[in-house]
Amino acid sequence: MADIELTRAHSLGVDGGRDAVTQVARKLEHTLSVDCRWEGNTLQFEGHGAEGTIDVQPERVDVAIELSFMLRAMKGWIRSEAESYLDEYLVEDGG
Repeated sequence: MADIELTRAHSLGVDGGRDAVTQVARKLEHTLSVDCRWEGNTLQFEGHGAEGTIDVQPERVDVAIELSFMLRAMKGWIRSEAESYLDEYLVEDGG
């Protein structure tokens, strides 16, 4: 089980969802210093302190983040940032 699990509904379809998640990935790369890559409709990210996936479905995205021992102390902040990124980009006009 991941340390952080989030689900967000959207009405962007798969392509729009992927575009939005790509924007989220840019924020994750900067905030958590992770590398991101797409495998199908799932964005996988990993770095020294965090790894996980963002799975894009036609009407929702599912996020799973595993944190290193060191980052678990920041779990609340990381969860809040991830929620903020999703809420910002999973809107019809792209934020």
